[in-house]
Amino acid sequence: MSALVRPAELEDLTGLTELMYDYIVGFATLYFTFSTMKADKIAVMNDLFVIEPFRDSELESRLYMTCKNYCIDQGFANMTWITSINNTRAQSFFKKMNAIQGKDWVHFSIN
Repeated sequence: MSALVRPAELEDLTGLTELMYDYIVGFATLYFTFSTMKADKIAVMNDLFVIEPFRDSELESRLYMTCKNYCIDQGFANMTWITSINNTRAQSFFKKMNAIQGKDWVHFSIN
């Protein structure tokens, strides 16, 4: 199995649903903004999705680490995201990746 991890292009969105079933096993989206609380630029990971057979796999870890390393390389203060309180599988994955869990929401952050 080989995996390609690359930044998305706008034209990737056209037909994404159809591609997902045939070729794509996962994707992540990062949004970049400025935090007034940190007085610095931050990244928000809006999606980290991998189809069921690839969850808890090296591929999922590589996708996550690509996002994390991009944020570090670009000098972001942190990468932050939320997940459902009921999504214990995702919570276990993020904890395994040494993310820090928030208190009010199931919220993770990496500095």
